Order: sequence, then structure tokens, then C-alpha cells
Amino acid sequence: MRWKDKRVHVLDFEGAPRTGVIEYGVVTLHEGSLESTGTRLCGAREELKIEDMRVHGIEEEMIADEEPFENDWDQFSYIRSTGLMAAHHASVENNLLKGTWPYPRLTDSHRQFGWGPWIDTRRVYAKLYKGLESYSLGSLIDTFALVDRLGEWAKQHCPPGRGKAHCALYDALAAALLLVRLDEMPELSDTTIDWLLEVSAPDQRRRDDLRQGDLFSG
Repeated sequence: MRWKDKRVHVLDFEGAPRTGVIEYGVVTLHEGSLESTGTRLCGAREELKIEDMRVHGIEEEMIADEEPFENDWDQFSYIRSTGLMAAHHASVENNLLKGTWPYPRLTDSHRQFGWGPWIDTRRVYAKLYKGLESYSLGSLIDTFALVDRLGEWAKQHCPPGRGKAHCALYDALAAALLLVRLDEMPELSDTTIDWLLEVSAPDQRRRDDLRQGDLFSG
């Protein structure tokens, strides 16, 4: 099955294990196109550190009255049950989800994989384009001339003041754009779900698990 034939939810979180998720961005792709976006600021478990605020630009007063990320259980269970999950350097998002809810709501086709399996755009691009100086999100957007398109998406979808790097929805849009680009390349347009998941798996044991059975029946 081609990846674009399945709904893909691209996630990005700002936060840390100590504070929990303090901002999330979700971009849903379907048939290779942007279908919907969602984002919000979340209350922190502990006081933010100055060095963290310098990175993501979120200050204490911005989230003082926000509900915690833990309140969004139903939304993220729904996201996981309705399509694939993707992120750039997906272990970060996976660990923050697990640090909030160790296990997602059980479904027949996904329960054995916790919050995964994930499509990791960093690993995908490292496999496809060996030898680049950097596989950071910003570097890949620059390398593949996607800056202007990302800027257009950000103007349409990001909240005021949050349309830049290290803002959750902006970074989720950037990772989503890397996937959309694959569909636009003739030699990559038939990329399959199985290939993306195998390349994205962090170790050989995980790759072996992904080969067992039909992951997306029904």
C-alpha cells in the first residue's frame, strides 16, 4: 500500500520529560495533501527553565491558564486509531507520549506497538539522501528548497507569533512537507507504508517486528 493511501498524522511537541508537553502541533495528510491541522499550548508540570524558553519562545504567562496535555487523551487516542503517526526524529514524540500515557487505547490492528509504529522523516531522508551535512528539519527544508512553501503553510495555519522554527505546528508542517515532497517526486511517488516503517524503525529487532503480519488490516 502506498503511504498516501493511508491517513498520516504528523506530530511535533515542544516540551521535555520534566515539564511534559507544553505545545503540540498535528498535521493530517490524506492522499498526499494537507487535510487538517491542530495545535494548542498546554500547562506545564513544572516551572519552565530559561534555556528552554529561549528555544521554543513559550513563557510561563503564556501557559499559566492552559489545561495540561494529559487532558487530550481522547484526541491522541483518536489520532492513533485513524492513521499512521509520523514525526521528525520520532523518538522524541514517542517518549513524550509514553511519559504522559504509557499505552494508547487498544485497537485490533495497532495494540502490539504502543504509540507506534512511526514514520520518521529524519531516518527516511537519511536513507534516501546519503552524505548530507545535516538531517535536521531546518537543514532539509533549506536543502530541498521548501522554505517558501513552508512559509505559505505557516501563514495559513499557525497561530500569531508561532509561525517559526521550534513552534510545534510550524515544525509539524515542515515534517509533513518532507513527506508531501516524496509524493511529488516521480521516482518516489509509489513509496509504500511498509518501506517507510522499515526505514524508520530504530533497530533490527523493531524491523523484524514490523515485518510480522498485516499491520493495517481493516
